[in-house]
Amino acid sequence: MAEASIELFHKTSDSQEPMTFVILEHHKFLETRAAFHVQRTRLAFSNLVIRRIYLSSRVFADWDTVLWVIGHELGHFVIRDGIEGHAEYAAERLRWRARQTCGDLGR
Repeated sequence: MAEASIELFHKTSDSQEPMTFVILEHHKFLETRAAFHVQRTRLAFSNLVIRRIYLSSRVFADWDTVLWVIGHELGHFVIRDGIEGHAEYAAERLRWRARQTCGDLGR
């Protein structure tokens, strides 16, 4: 997913700063989510300021979940805001690109 969307991501992101993905066991994810005062998410959230995406280990249960969650979180960085609808709009382009590049990986 990340490699497939990198071209689109670089075209829309104005930062050359690295991005960090933090993958946590689900109970640690819930603790981290609470520490950041994020309430409405179950599997992932992003911090645009420090360019970090936090993922629950449950994201990796299947390919569809990976594609949906990571695409959505990357969408926040492409659009550069925290509005869910905007992130989902950008995520659709990223998912389409991932499917074109990677095919049916998880199936």
